[in-house]
Amino acid sequence: MILTIPINPEMRIRLAYAEAIKLDISGHPELAELEADLVAAHAHIEHLHGLIKKYNLTRKITEVVSAWEESQCL
Repeated sequence: MILTIPINPEMRIRLAYAEAIKLDISGHPELAELEADLVAAHAHIEHLHGLIKKYNLTRKITEVVSAWEESQCL
């Protein structure tokens, strides 16, 4: 989710020496949906890592990625 917040001149002065900006979006209606998507994505990644380890696919994946990178540099 991308938040765009317009900054007026007064805010620029107040933010000039800020170390960080904290935005509370806990009440945003799309947050629950976003969290559910993140949980599902994490589960898929964990499953893929399990398959890679189970079938020892690290070398093959490295070869595929290398071939793809080479094709993109042409």
